[in-house]
Amino acid sequence: MKIDTWFPTVIGISNFEKIKELEDTYYNHLMSVKSNYTTEGFYPHAIHKDPLFKELTSWMTEQVNLFASKFNFKDKYVPVESWFNDYEIGSYQPYHSHFGCVFSTTFYLKGDEDDSKILFKSPVPVDLKNPQNSSALNNEGDGLNEYTFTNAHYTPSVGKLLMFRSFLEHSTETKHTSNPRVVISYNYDKEIKN
Repeated sequence: MKIDTWFPTVIGISNFEKIKELEDTYYNHLMSVKSNYTTEGFYPHAIHKDPLFKELTSWMTEQVNLFASKFNFKDKYVPVESWFNDYEIGSYQPYHSHFGCVFSTTFYLKGDEDDSKILFKSPVPVDLKNPQNSSALNNEGDGLNEYTFTNAHYTPSVGKLLMFRSFLEHSTETKHTSNPRVVISYNYDKEIKN
């Protein structure tokens, strides 16, 4: 039997090699930026326009455009918005997507592998007939495989960049450790030439 895979959900992963030399500088700067906001957890600081993050932004943009080339997308993609989240114990993100953009990213500035995961929901509708005879539609030992998984997850790791199409719904589990978990996110869209 031949099996074709026509509609895969694709997530790109890259690691920023210079993170160890820039991590403290970036972290200290973002912690000082927090004082400009009255909100907690979500900070809409335009990181992609912040000169301190020029090297990170340049690298991320290069990675996103390499990722775009895997789709045979011919346009150049540039960051159009960015922000950071500083997760406290008990905080989380419900499932959401980033409408109006082509690619989105999650970059871990701080985070431990035993902390809350980012979850990606399959864009394939739930199979209400449940042919796996699963008692719960999750990926935990149900006998699901790469054709039937309902979600995917990634653990935090300092310097890890995740890239995905902006329509893909994603969430973050509830944070349960006291160690810092700081995530930088960018949205990318087609470069507009004047």
